[in-house]
Amino acid sequence: MSSIPSHTFTPSLSSSKLAFLPHNHPFHRSVLFPANFNGRKRCLKLKFTPVRAAASGGSSRSRRVAYRESQAQNQLPINQFKEIASAVAPPALFVALTVMWKVIGKILSPKPQQSSTTESKPASPEMKWSFAAGTNLLKNMSQKIERDSKLKLNDFAKELRSFSVVDMAGRNFGDEGLFFLAESLAYNQTAEEVDFSANGITSAGLKAFDGILQSNIFLKTLNLSGNTIGDEGAKGFASIAGALSENNTIQSLHLTGNYGGALGVAALAKGMEGNKSVRDLHLHGNSMGNEGVRALMSGLSARKGKLRQLDISNNEIGPKGAFHIAEYVKNTKSLLWLNVYMNDIGDESALTDASDHVLEMNGKEVAILF
Repeated sequence: MSSIPSHTFTPSLSSSKLAFLPHNHPFHRSVLFPANFNGRKRCLKLKFTPVRAAASGGSSRSRRVAYRESQAQNQLPINQFKEIASAVAPPALFVALTVMWKVIGKILSPKPQQSSTTESKPASPEMKWSFAAGTNLLKNMSQKIERDSKLKLNDFAKELRSFSVVDMAGRNFGDEGLFFLAESLAYNQTAEEVDFSANGITSAGLKAFDGILQSNIFLKTLNLSGNTIGDEGAKGFASIAGALSENNTIQSLHLTGNYGGALGVAALAKGMEGNKSVRDLHLHGNSMGNEGVRALMSGLSARKGKLRQLDISNNEIGPKGAFHIAEYVKNTKSLLWLNVYMNDIGDESALTDASDHVLEMNGKEVAILF
């Protein structure tokens, strides 16, 4: 009878073909495999013994001992590795996923189209833009300034309707302000003396007096001095002249420093011919010259009204102009005061002789300021 093999046997295999397995792999200890031996089921236990080659010349046992010692020394601390991996892996994984998500988002999401900086953007409803100095103002501020201006003009209008003597010199209301006040002055029955000097009024604003002086029958003194008309003096003075020709109440007219020029003074002289009420005429600083004074003397000589005071100082008048003045002085019977100061008239004898002639003929002396 054949002998029955042992229930288990422990064959030893070289681990040279299992070197790729970890040291603690089950194959390095033992594995049970089912097997049939002569019709009977038995368990085959395989045990693997790692073998590492030692130095040449040694026995197989010594080589196995050397391998086991080296494996024991270089054995990886599995528990420590697990602790480090459990601590490091989750944050690292989170960081990696976050970076990947951002990269994918930038790649997949469409970039918004930015409007060009050169495109014109609608201006804020609170702003109005302009390159002119002083006009880049808030809308509310502009409305406030306009409202304040109207309030002041309303106060001026009340003043015109309330007082007989109204001094509005240097208020700087300009042409627009003058047109605003024109209605209050045109049919005014209270104001008798009005001073509108130094208010920035131009020849365009002086057109308002076409209606004012024609309608007002109570105003006696009007001062428009210091409103520089310049090259438009002819038009401005013509407007006043047209109004004076139909006005019979104005007695004193001040047009000092308006620089009306020879043409402007000539236009004024035409209007003076038809006016009978003006008694005091002040034309200091209008650059009329010899031609302007000649036209003025001609117009004054033709008028039927009586002029008492005449100021034509600082008007660039020379000896020729002085001759026309002397002729007027001789023929007038009403003139009492004449100012020719700051003119280059040269010899003053012509005017003094004219004054003596008036004194001899009328018994009244004309006061002349040289």
